[in-house]
Amino acid sequence: MVASGLVVAGSLGCIMGCSASAQENLTDPAFGTSSSGGGGSPSTTSSSTGSNPGCLGTDKDILSPSTIASFVNDDCGVFVRADAAASTGDGRQANPYKTVQAALDGAKGKAIFVCANDPFTETLNASAPVSLYGGFDCAKGWSWDTAARSSITGAADAVTFTIAASAKTATIWNLAVNAVDATKDSGSSIAMAIADVEGELTRCDVTAGAGKSGLPGMSYTTAAASGATAPATSVADACVVPFPADFGKTMCGGVATDGGAGGLGGAPGADSDYGQTGLDGAPLESGGKGGSGDGQPMSTTTCQPGFVGTSGGLGAAGDKGSSTGNKLSLTGVMGGSGGDGKPGGVGQGGGGGGGARAGKFCGPPASPGNGFGAGGGGGGAGGCGGVGGGGGKLGGSSIAILSLGTQLKLTSLTLTTGKGGNGGAGGLAQGGGDPGLGATGGKKALAGSITGCPGGNGGSGGDGGKGGGGRGGHSIGIAFAGTPAAKLMLKLVGGVGGDGADGADKGVGGPTAACWDFATNATCAD
Repeated sequence: MVASGLVVAGSLGCIMGCSASAQENLTDPAFGTSSSGGGGSPSTTSSSTGSNPGCLGTDKDILSPSTIASFVNDDCGVFVRADAAASTGDGRQANPYKTVQAALDGAKGKAIFVCANDPFTETLNASAPVSLYGGFDCAKGWSWDTAARSSITGAADAVTFTIAASAKTATIWNLAVNAVDATKDSGSSIAMAIADVEGELTRCDVTAGAGKSGLPGMSYTTAAASGATAPATSVADACVVPFPADFGKTMCGGVATDGGAGGLGGAPGADSDYGQTGLDGAPLESGGKGGSGDGQPMSTTTCQPGFVGTSGGLGAAGDKGSSTGNKLSLTGVMGGSGGDGKPGGVGQGGGGGGGARAGKFCGPPASPGNGFGAGGGGGGAGGCGGVGGGGGKLGGSSIAILSLGTQLKLTSLTLTTGKGGNGGAGGLAQGGGDPGLGATGGKKALAGSITGCPGGNGGSGGDGGKGGGGRGGHSIGIAFAGTPAAKLMLKLVGGVGGDGADGADKGVGGPTAACWDFATNATCAD
C-alpha cells in the first residue's frame, strides 16, 4: 500500500493565521476515583438536561479537557474493551462491551469510552447521536492519555466507520480508524463516511488503504455475422418461364440487410420484349440499386448488373472515464467508467441484376421461336455491424474521510491515503461482417440470347468503436460532496491517484488532493 501522511490543523471555518483551539494543546487531566470506578467530582453540580439524568453537568461539560475525568463513570457513559468477555458485557465499567458496535447500539445517549490497550477489528455503523472517546488505558483505572489512540480496523471492501444521517451529531476523540486495501475490482478503501451531520473529530488518525484497479471493458475476438450470399441455383435461364431470382437474406439486430431480387427475363410480346429491372437491396432507403433490364431506359446495349450495397459506417469510440460529474454516497464514489463503443453500421444489400430481353433463340435449331430472356441474379446481403468494445471500469479510490455535508470541525487530525486504483482499459470492438455475394444471372440459350446480369454484392458491416478507458481512482484526504464554506488548511505529504487507462479515448488519471470538492471537481484545500 502506497501511503501518504495528511495533517489537519484547525476547523473547516478556520483560515490561515487563526489561533488554535484549546483542544489542540490538551494535557493529561488528573483523574480521581469514584464508587463507579472512574472519575471523581464533576466540575459542576448542575443537573443534566441531556439523556443521562444520573450524570451531573450538561452534555457539553464532558467536552472540556479539564473535566473529562469527572465523567468517566457508569452514569455518564458506557465502556468498551477488545479483551472483554464475549457477548456478556452490558457496558458498565466492571462489565464492558467487547465491541465498539455493541457500544454504539447500547449507549442510548451516553458517551462511549474506548480502551486503547488492544485494537478492534470491526466495521462500525452509527445511526444515533454518538459521543465517542478513545485513548483510555483500561489496565490503569481507565486513565486517559491525549496522545493515545483506540484503534479500529474494518473489513476489506467496506467503510470502516459510517455515520448515518439519523445520527444527527457525532463527536469523536482520540480514535485511529483504518481501512485496508480494497480487494474487489473497482473497489475503494474508505476509512470514514459521514452523512450531513454536525460532526467534530479531534486528535484522530484516519488511514485509507489502496483502491483496486478496474476491470478492462469487454473485448471481441470474432467478427460480426456476414451477409448471406444469393443462391446461384435459383435463377431462370433463357427459354424458361421467368421466376424471381432468390437473394441473400440476413437480419442484423432486427434490421434486414437483404439483397434485391433479380429482374425477370423478358417475355415475348410484353413490354417490347424487354428484360425487367432488378429490385433494390435493403434497407430500401439506402440499399444497392437494382440493375436495369435489357432494353430499359437506363440500360445501354444490354442489361445492367445490380449495384453493390454501401458498407456500414464505423462505430463511434466510447467516451473516456472522467472525474467530472462523479458523485459521493456513503459507500463511495459513483461514476468514472469509460463509455462503451458504439456499434458499426450495417452493410446494405446489393441490388438484383437486370434480366435479358426475349427473342427468337428458343426451339428447334432450324426454326427458333420466340422465348423468354434469362433472369438477373439476386443481390447479396449486407454484413452486420460490429459491436462496440466495452468501456473500461473505474479505478477504486483511497479516501480517508468522506463527508456528505459541508461542515466538519476537524482538530489535530493525521490522515493517510493510499494509491488510487488504475482505470480499466477500453475493450476492443468487433469487426464488421463480410458482405454476401450476388448471384450470377441465368444462362443464355442459342445465338442471339444473352446471359442475365449478376446481382450486386452486399456492403461490408462497419467496425464497432473501441471502448473508452476508465478513470484512475482518487487519492483524497477529505472528500466533500458539496462545496465547503472555506478552504481547509491541509498539507498532503504524498498520495497517488490511479492512472487513467488506455482506450479509444484514454481515461483521466485520478486526482490527488488533501481535500476534494466533488461539486466543483476541484481541490478545496489551501
